Amino acid sequence: MSPVATPPGTVRIAKPRAASREDRDRWCAPPEVLVLVREVGPIVLDPCGDPGDVVEAAVSVHPPDDGLAISWAGLGDDGLVYCNPPYSDPAPWTAKMTAEADRGVLLLPSTPDVAWFHRLCRCPRVTALLLEGRLAFLREGAPVRGNRQGSVLALVSDREEDHARFIVLVEDLGMLVRRRTAGPTPCPAPLVTVSPPVTCDAPPSGVDPAVVRRLDALVTEIYVRRERVRPAGSAWEVALGLLEDLQEWERDELPTLVERHEHERAIAEERAEIVHLDAQLNARAEIAHLDAQLNARAKIAHLDAQLNAVLTRLRGLDGESAIRYREVVEELLAGAIS
Repeated sequence: MSPVATPPGTVRIAKPRAASREDRDRWCAPPEVLVLVREVGPIVLDPCGDPGDVVEAAVSVHPPDDGLAISWAGLGDDGLVYCNPPYSDPAPWTAKMTAEADRGVLLLPSTPDVAWFHRLCRCPRVTALLLEGRLAFLREGAPVRGNRQGSVLALVSDREEDHARFIVLVEDLGMLVRRRTAGPTPCPAPLVTVSPPVTCDAPPSGVDPAVVRRLDALVTEIYVRRERVRPAGSAWEVALGLLEDLQEWERDELPTLVERHEHERAIAEERAEIVHLDAQLNARAEIAHLDAQLNARAKIAHLDAQLNAVLTRLRGLDGESAIRYREVVEELLAGAIS
């Protein structure tokens, strides 16, 4: 199947069909993404091919064959490895791409809270794009529903011209995570692209540079999670800015949130008490109803006993006396029933 002609830089977000649980690792890239990849170079190898994809690589490895078992190097000056690995375990595929491929592009889930993502972004050969929105992946040529996270398109190359071209192609499609410059630096440059470029001041005297690197990575991850571009400045300056934001939030917003929480908890307790009282009232009404039924039954039993006594006495009287006695009893009964 040939890809649909779409202008470079256009990424389609569609309403696709539902994905089955068994196919959760089959996320074939839409043609629009592959157009961007081919702008970097021709796709020579696809080690994670799928029968339903539209990659059209010169060499495509499909399961059950293992794309990790073959060499990804030596594909020519313009050869490009395109890899859209199983999302349940992308780590070995990203490691092989950065260590072995001369030039390549990875399509990955955006998961900045895992170790492989940080290793990839710290690689001096990588420039990554955190795509805005969610892709409409394909399965058997049709869009699939079920993509619950964003995506990352990462270029791996030693060529400066590759990275420059990639940035021009994709800079309007999301947030760029820039590769680090090769060679040792006293303080690593921040990962997130800003304009103008970020500089990292030397840490205060006596501070372990490893602490600075950890702080730099933590600050970057915070801004990635908040989907905001990291401001210019050193890790120390940005971290202090975050602390000031936190203190301002604690001063201005936290008391209101605590008060609202206490109010909601009081309302919940009052509602629970009302439900409890309502249940008690219902139980009392049921008891009163049963008591009335018992009293009625006792009254009926008493009248039944009186009637039996009257019948017994009537049997022992002569005709005239029985008639008179019956009239008296009827009057008494009429009064009792009324």
